[in-house]
Amino acid sequence: MALAKNKYPIVGFRYEVSIIPEPQFSGTMANIASVATSASGADSASFSEISGISVSIETEEVKNAGDVSQEVPFERKFSPLVLKRGLSEAKSELVKWVTACMLSDVVEKNSTITKSIIVKLLSDTGEPLVYWVFVGAHPTKWSVSGLKAMSNELVIEEIELRYKFFYPVFVG
Repeated sequence: MALAKNKYPIVGFRYEVSIIPEPQFSGTMANIASVATSASGADSASFSEISGISVSIETEEVKNAGDVSQEVPFERKFSPLVLKRGLSEAKSELVKWVTACMLSDVVEKNSTITKSIIVKLLSDTGEPLVYWVFVGAHPTKWSVSGLKAMSNELVIEEIELRYKFFYPVFVG
């Protein structure tokens, strides 16, 4: 039995990251999908590695009558989104935003401007296959790898973002 074309596992080597102003989500998947698909490519950036697309549910033990206990869902925990790439002279909107949030003269509590980050996994023809929309994102770490005079290695820029939640949007 032959598999349909869209049933093969997706190869994750072509992707794009976009930053958009924080939209007012109605909370529906249709609304989030429309925001993801309408995001402009003008504010996009390329990264060599993306990690942290992960959510887990923590549980707590609740004792019932007698000695019977059970684990019940307690809280969702999202991993930080980590973006890595070779350092470049080009400044994307994402890097401008991170710089403004983390290196402004006065960093006050609750003064960080949140954005939505959209990670698009692309096909070999550049068409989006899956979007991940990270809502309420703000930078928590920005680092540059060490500089070594005796090696010929790329300088790696790493940006870590925290966010309120994310939604996957599957195309097709």
